[in-house]
Amino acid sequence: MIEKKLFSLEFFKASVLGMLAFSTLNPASAQEIVSLSSVNSPYDEQHPVISPSGELYYTLAFHNGNSDPGDVWKSTVSEDQEFQTPVKIPQLSTSGYDVVVGFMDDQNVLVYHDGRDRRQGIHQYRLTDNVWTYKAQLEIGSFRNQSAHFSGRLSPSGEILILSLESFGSYGNEDIYVSFLRDGGKWSAPQNLGPAVNSYQQEMTPYLSADKQWLFFSTNGHGSTQGRDIYYAKRLDQSWENWSAPQPLSEGNTIGAELAYLPLHGESNLAIFTTTQNSEGYGDLQIIQAAIQIPKADAAQPEEIATESSQSLVEITRPMQTPVPESSVPKISEEEALDEKVMAKTIESVEIKRQNVQEPQPVPDPDVTAIDSTKTKEKAAVPALVLTVLDINTLAPIAYAIEMTDFQGATIQVEERAGDQDHFVEDLDSVKEWVITSPGYLPLRIKSPNLDKLYDPIMMTPATKGVSMVLEEVLFKRGTAELLDENSTTLIKSLADFLGDNPRIRILLEGHTDNVGNSQLNKELSLNRASAVRQVLVDHGVDFERIRIAGWGGTKPIASNQTEEGRVKNRRVEMVIVAQ
Repeated sequence: MIEKKLFSLEFFKASVLGMLAFSTLNPASAQEIVSLSSVNSPYDEQHPVISPSGELYYTLAFHNGNSDPGDVWKSTVSEDQEFQTPVKIPQLSTSGYDVVVGFMDDQNVLVYHDGRDRRQGIHQYRLTDNVWTYKAQLEIGSFRNQSAHFSGRLSPSGEILILSLESFGSYGNEDIYVSFLRDGGKWSAPQNLGPAVNSYQQEMTPYLSADKQWLFFSTNGHGSTQGRDIYYAKRLDQSWENWSAPQPLSEGNTIGAELAYLPLHGESNLAIFTTTQNSEGYGDLQIIQAAIQIPKADAAQPEEIATESSQSLVEITRPMQTPVPESSVPKISEEEALDEKVMAKTIESVEIKRQNVQEPQPVPDPDVTAIDSTKTKEKAAVPALVLTVLDINTLAPIAYAIEMTDFQGATIQVEERAGDQDHFVEDLDSVKEWVITSPGYLPLRIKSPNLDKLYDPIMMTPATKGVSMVLEEVLFKRGTAELLDENSTTLIKSLADFLGDNPRIRILLEGHTDNVGNSQLNKELSLNRASAVRQVLVDHGVDFERIRIAGWGGTKPIASNQTEEGRVKNRRVEMVIVAQ
């Protein structure tokens, strides 16, 4: 039996070193680059990631000539230091584009899905009995990818995501962003690395070194004359926008496209990457004797530490219990600075207004509820915060109406605001829920204790064809299509108001269940629940012909069915706009 240590990263590097030694017998052009011939295929190998146990994970696209843009595959290293025949990992793959972002440890992996079978975003899976099971989607503030491409990696420390996507504030097509792990397992809104790194063209497949100083990425900008080449830049200070001028690698770049450069730390000075040279436009995995030595990470610097430990990342749904020691973090952490600085740069002209008080106060902790933050109001000369409501696509201010209800469900205030007007909030203590609406946009509900979301710009989603919304608080009695409580009926009434304000919209109501029990009965139950929601809408004046229904049973989960919490999330009704 092969000992586990044989599958370590050091063993992976040892096997590659053996191949490099063999390559010195070949012509000089092969002395520096070696193809992973036992892994490469006639199809498209992309985005390699090495697991803690030394296995090679990567994305394989268009396998057997099908149209799948990318599934997750794996190759292990044998006892004879040979790469084994790769195998597909179906639990980590969908019909869309799937990319391994990184490993939190040897039992937890992060995978990006493009939204076809599972919601767009980065999702966590856990290895149990040699099978990957779904755990949860990462909560990444303002995460939105408008490109068909995504790439990114988790930093070796597990506290930073370095991402390539097209999103708010992109300079060109795909840009590189950074996101930081916050207390409680949430992630900060992606921060654009700025014009020193990002050009008007594409910056893709980024990698951040363990010491957080070196960035490698592929680009067709920055003077590249032969397609997408690998460049590198050095971080010059403690910000994330001040970088040295990107330079191309002296070795490895060809007339093909080079992507996904991944240095392997240590004395071996190796790197793995993808190139399309001599592969008919598809990527092949290569090993190179890297021209740049990346040092091993030193002990974490106090000014870099943004979270307490990696435990909160692994247990992504469990809030942290122990606060970060004050001595180990700066007065304003990277995540807090993000609230004050990054969104202001990402959303060009929008000022995020925090608490205004007569005497200096520390930056508010984003994980402290807004109700707690209003305790400073007694000392304040002006209101606690200012609302900013924006179109999520254009970032333009929009007119809106806001309705506030108290903890007894009574309406305590209704206001309408033009898009260029500030809305000063004076009292949060008595507010249980905010409902923000605007003609042509999906309604947005924010409930206590999540009022901290009001400190950031409120992003409203246009009600366009294909947009969907989970009716999260529309609940049913277990095993029936009977609404659970009056609150569920009230929420459906608010949906009827939305449809009344937008008479051209037609919707599809999709019912879903967990996967417990008979699959055919679950499908019937899900259809009956969608029908029950439709009936309430019709009773409140919505034309029957504007509402279609479908029942999917337990075939489209959004959370793991292995836990009761996940099963509750899967028992849902979704609204999809099918015409407007």
